[in-house]
Amino acid sequence: MFSLLPDECGWKGKPMTRFNGKSSWWFIAFILVWTAVMFIIMLIPSPVALWIAGAGLLMSIFLISTLIRNHVDVFDDRVEICYGPMTIRITISSIRSVERSHCLLASTANSFDRVYITVRGIDCCDDTLVSLKDNDAFIEAVRDRLRDLRAEASDVSECAHPTSNAPWL
Repeated sequence: MFSLLPDECGWKGKPMTRFNGKSSWWFIAFILVWTAVMFIIMLIPSPVALWIAGAGLLMSIFLISTLIRNHVDVFDDRVEICYGPMTIRITISSIRSVERSHCLLASTANSFDRVYITVRGIDCCDDTLVSLKDNDAFIEAVRDRLRDLRAEASDVSECAHPTSNAPWL
């Protein structure tokens, strides 16, 4: 459920709130060292070295793009995680929990100060980690929206006929 087109972030309406991503000093240092090593490898007069350096420089371009485009938008109905060339959309109603984490798993997070988003679904890969400059405000915004959706669902269920099988419940 992601798109590789960077301009698709915000495909439906303007975000209620945008939370900028956080990049730790060690992540930036890693990118700089990685890129420098790839340029040094390019100096080796060997076709294999050029292939390795070329692939490594493509990886550098991807990593640099994650520094440039790294934010999370909260809309009325979804959360969009914009990270480098990728956009991940998660509907608010499918979020089970949002909590702080210092998990070391690879993710769309440039820092170990992360937010773990648990999503309803069969696939274990539906969950994701993000790292934001204001993790607590993001958690509060998503939890508020979840409370609003639950309140709307209970309002609708009170109006529905008791024997109806409402698909939104």
